[in-house]
Amino acid sequence: MLQIDRGQVVYALEEFAIPPNDPSRIRPILQDLSAWVEKRESMFKMKVATTPDYIILDTDKQTEQLKRRVQALEDLLQGFREGKSYFFDDILANLRALIFYKQGSKSYDPLLLRIAAFKHLTLPVYVIPDIEGLTKPLTNGTETPRFADFSLAMPYPELPCVKMVDLQDFLEKPTMFYEGQFLSPLELIEKAATKQSTAHFDQTASQVVEGIKDTPTVFGYNSFEYYCLSLAEVVVKLGRYVLDAN
Repeated sequence: MLQIDRGQVVYALEEFAIPPNDPSRIRPILQDLSAWVEKRESMFKMKVATTPDYIILDTDKQTEQLKRRVQALEDLLQGFREGKSYFFDDILANLRALIFYKQGSKSYDPLLLRIAAFKHLTLPVYVIPDIEGLTKPLTNGTETPRFADFSLAMPYPELPCVKMVDLQDFLEKPTMFYEGQFLSPLELIEKAATKQSTAHFDQTASQVVEGIKDTPTVFGYNSFEYYCLSLAEVVVKLGRYVLDAN
């Protein structure tokens, strides 16, 4: 087990420990992610004020909500892989509830990030490839491609994984290139989940999302599905990690 103490910031990474005898794994350079812990705590503080119409749920009740949502997301992923494609909208809705926020806005406090803030936890993920690796093919040719792959976050360091970052760092950075623009995971979740999730269904859809869905399939999924499913896998692992941390 890998555990690093830095004051109140606890890096409890048992879920992310690297098996010593597994040749398929690499040992990335561990980074100090404490700045993201501090940022998360400033963004998603525990609310204390009540109103005549609302009360603040205590930490135990909010943690139980996280437990239910993580289990629901895990079940939805399993069902989708078994052929229940209609679960995809519910997966998007859960991603939005657990990790979506707008930078600079104080009106968002996604459940997973909020509980991680309460527990003073880092949210380490491993990025493949780094954004620099994504941009290289765009500068080598004479024409800018319409669609150029994407960076993924993983809960474990796998070859050729190159970098460990905090989940929020990954969410805010560009990780996909489409139609001349870089898109972050937060932007993709917003474009998809605010239009087509189980909370509501608009008559319009994002041209970007629909275009990415038309790109070549990856392991039987269109590129947008594969991207969101991979992110959902990471969110489930991080959710378990946050729930198990004291």
